[in-house]
Amino acid sequence: MLQLILVLGLYLLATATGSTIPTLIESDAENRTPCNVENTQRNLEILNLTLMSTNNKLDNPENRFEQIFNEMDKWKNSSEISLSRDRNQFTLQFQKSVNVTNDEHWVDHRDEEKIYFTDIWENDEPKVCKVNNSTNLVCSKLSLSETCADSNAINCRGNQCRIKNHIYGPKSFWVTCDGDWTIIQRRMDGSVDFQRNWQSYKEGFGDLDGEFWLGLEKIHSLTALYGGTELMIEMQDFDNVWRQAYYESFRVGNETTKYLLERKGSIQSTAGDSFTIHSGEMFSTHDSDNDKNSGKNCASVLRGAWWYYKCDLSQDISNLNGFYYNLSVVPAEKPASGIVWKTFRGARYSLKFVQMKIRPKKL
Repeated sequence: MLQLILVLGLYLLATATGSTIPTLIESDAENRTPCNVENTQRNLEILNLTLMSTNNKLDNPENRFEQIFNEMDKWKNSSEISLSRDRNQFTLQFQKSVNVTNDEHWVDHRDEEKIYFTDIWENDEPKVCKVNNSTNLVCSKLSLSETCADSNAINCRGNQCRIKNHIYGPKSFWVTCDGDWTIIQRRMDGSVDFQRNWQSYKEGFGDLDGEFWLGLEKIHSLTALYGGTELMIEMQDFDNVWRQAYYESFRVGNETTKYLLERKGSIQSTAGDSFTIHSGEMFSTHDSDNDKNSGKNCASVLRGAWWYYKCDLSQDISNLNGFYYNLSVVPAEKPASGIVWKTFRGARYSLKFVQMKIRPKKL
């Protein structure tokens, strides 16, 4: 009975423009005709009435039909679904609304004059789907990329991609890509509080479109995948002067090692080297003091979280997760507490912008 109702719904949608459903799938974009808004709305109302009249005739139908009503209401009211869309898109969106329930994103791709939908997620596994000639939605599993370096359009939305690797575990996660680089940290306007606890730095926080920290677990997994990982740090001061520092080999250990930082290989930098001093150090936050200063918690003193050594200002230190000062000058009573790269502008200068990005080392 339920299948009959769904077929009826598709039939009503098809009759809105006076042609058969199979021709929708093979139709070229130039030959499609606009959907008649009034007919479509009327057909949706008829379909709802049909569902309502059948509701009391099936055994224990309440939950199933309530779900259908909710899906139909969301579909009709969704700003993503325009009643002025062509008939192809309209019918496929109907297929989506009724038959697919566990999707997070829905994006169409065109290939060989057929319409494909991707990003249907079941148990954190993506699928690519299409409608075959019998109007059934056919899906197959789609493998996710491990890094931005091997990502493709199917698992990306603009410069953000969903990736997955066996070291991080069964769940996938979103990252921001810059070409084949994966951005793991960004500071730009002070909109996100970076003075956070251990758990926050472990899991990650912020907005991938703005300021964020990807998360130590994710960073560990990405740097442990291949034989080596390159690191690029880009920075800008309040005079809009740009500098960058490239490190040939960068790796972060797992939580057992307190996410120990390991830096090897060559360096190419226009900002000097304020990173090597932190190599071999464990990560510290205000609630997890793992630095080598027995009298201070460097994370608390420097208002951030980092691979601190002794927070000795005489050394070439960095503090890229420090407090964001809207003016460049760090208060005299809180030296190095800003976004500091000492060999660029000194320990008492807080940078305007910084981002860290990594990619697999090219062999």
